[in-house]
Amino acid sequence: MKKVFTLLVSALMATASFATDYTDNLTVTVNGTAMPAIQSTISVTENADGTYKFSLNNFKFMTMSLGDIVVDNIAGTTSNGVTSLKAAQDVTLSMGTMPLSLIAEKTDGKLYALIDIYYPLLKQTIHVVFGNNDGLGYQLKNSGFEDWHTATLSSMMGTASGDEPNNWHDMLSCSYGNPVIGYFAAYNPFVFKTDTVRPGSAGKQAALLRSFEIFGIVANGTLTTGRLNAGSTTAEDLSNHAYLDMSKTDKDSNGDPFYQTVNGTPDSVAVWMAFKQGTPNATYPHATLSAALTDGTYYQDPDSVTYTNVRALAKDTTITTTFTTGLPVWKRVVVPFNMIDANVEGKALLLTMATNANPGKGSTDSLYVDDLSLIYNTPIVEDIAYKGTTISGFKAATTRYTIKDAGVVSLDDITVKTSGANGARVYTEMRQSGADAVVTVSVYSGDLSASQVYTLTFTGATTGVRAVEVNDAKTAAQPVEIYAINGQRVSSMQPGQVYIVKQGNKTVKVVK
Repeated sequence: MKKVFTLLVSALMATASFATDYTDNLTVTVNGTAMPAIQSTISVTENADGTYKFSLNNFKFMTMSLGDIVVDNIAGTTSNGVTSLKAAQDVTLSMGTMPLSLIAEKTDGKLYALIDIYYPLLKQTIHVVFGNNDGLGYQLKNSGFEDWHTATLSSMMGTASGDEPNNWHDMLSCSYGNPVIGYFAAYNPFVFKTDTVRPGSAGKQAALLRSFEIFGIVANGTLTTGRLNAGSTTAEDLSNHAYLDMSKTDKDSNGDPFYQTVNGTPDSVAVWMAFKQGTPNATYPHATLSAALTDGTYYQDPDSVTYTNVRALAKDTTITTTFTTGLPVWKRVVVPFNMIDANVEGKALLLTMATNANPGKGSTDSLYVDDLSLIYNTPIVEDIAYKGTTISGFKAATTRYTIKDAGVVSLDDITVKTSGANGARVYTEMRQSGADAVVTVSVYSGDLSASQVYTLTFTGATTGVRAVEVNDAKTAAQPVEIYAINGQRVSSMQPGQVYIVKQGNKTVKVVK
C-alpha cells in the first residue's frame, strides 16, 4: 500500500501546475496614443514540463471586451533570479484570430510584460504594457543613495564605523592584507550621508565623497558597487583597487553581497555630480567614474591585466570642478558604454566613483553624487533581409510585409540589422498560418522599455515539417499529423513550443 501511495503522489507531482497571480497597472497604446492605465491581473502557470502558461482574462480595448488572452507552452529561461518568457502565436479573441507577440520577465513577486496584438479590422497594432521593469535588474540598487546603514570595520588595531549607502561600498567595508593598512584606511570616513541633493530630485539624501591626507599620503574618497581593497601605503600600487567576484559569498554589514547584478546592456550611465578640489591642482584636476559590465567572474579596477570577461566599459576621467563661491553646482554627467566583447554575457556591473582620476594625486577634495541611472537606447532597425536581400520596400516605420515564396522558409534566411543600442534584443519566430509561413521579428531595447514588432508573411510557403523518427517501414509510410497542445491541428512546429505528433499508430510529445 505504501508503494502504491508513493507512486500516486509521484504521478500527481509530475502533472502538477503552479500558478502565480500578478496584479499591476496595464496600459494600452494604439497609434502612439496611450489609454488611461487600469489595474489588471495576469496569471502565470508553470506547467509540469517546465513550460509556462500566460493568462490575461477579460482583456478590454477601449470599450470593447476582446476576451481572454491565453498563451501556453512558453519556454522560459532564468538568469540572475529573473525568468524571461517569449512567444509569438495566434490567439483567438472575440473579434477573431489575431497574431500576438509576447515578452515577459518575472520574479517571485513581480511581472513585467509587453504584448503586441495586430487587429486586422483596424489594421493597427495594440501595444499592451503590464507593470514596469523596476526591480528586474536594469538599474543599480539604491541608485538615489537614499538608504544607508552603519558599516563597521574591525581589526586587531581597533574598530572603525560610519555611514555607508546600502548596496554600495567604501573603505569601511574594504578587504585588506595588512590590518594596519585596513584600519587606517577606514579610520577617517571617506563617504558621508548628506541632505544636499541635486535640484529637482525626489529624494532627500545624496552621497558625499571626500579625500583625506594620511601620513602625507592623499587617499581618494571612493565609492563602488564592488569591494575596495586596501593593499599598500603606496597610492599607485595596484593592490589598492575595487573588485567584484560573484563566486564569493561574503556580505557587508547590511547583508548585501559585494557586487550588483545587471540583466541588460546599457548604452550609458548618467549621474548628477558636484565636484570641488580643496586645493586646485592644474596637473590632476579631475574626478572620475568607471564602469565595467562583466560576466561576474573576478575583475578589478585598476589593474595591469587585460580581462576577457568584459562585455562593455564606460569611463570618464575628466570630471571637472563645478563649485562656485563655495557652493556645489550640480551637473548631470553622462558616460557612454563602449562594447568590448558582445559574446560575453553581462551579469554584474563594477561601477566606481572617486575624487580624483589619479590615485593619491588630489587634495582634500569633495564629490557629491546623486540619482545615478543606466540608460538604454531605443534600437534603430536598419534592415531586414530575406536570403541576403533586403525585403522590398522596407522602412523602419512599416511593420507588415507580404513576400511571395512557395518554398520552405527557415529562420536562418532572416537577418536583422540594428544600430544605436548596445543591448538591442532581436527575436525571430516562425509559425504556419494556413497556407502561409509567418515570421515575427521582435526588436526590443536592452531594458524592454521600447519595442517594435514586424510581421513577414510568406504566401504559399511552409516552415518545414520534420517527420517523426520511427523504426519500422510501415509506420514511416504513414502521413505525419501535428497537433498543438490545445488539440488544434497545425502543419508545422514552431521553435520553443510543445506539440503532439502522430504518425500511424505512434504518438509522441515533442518540444520543438
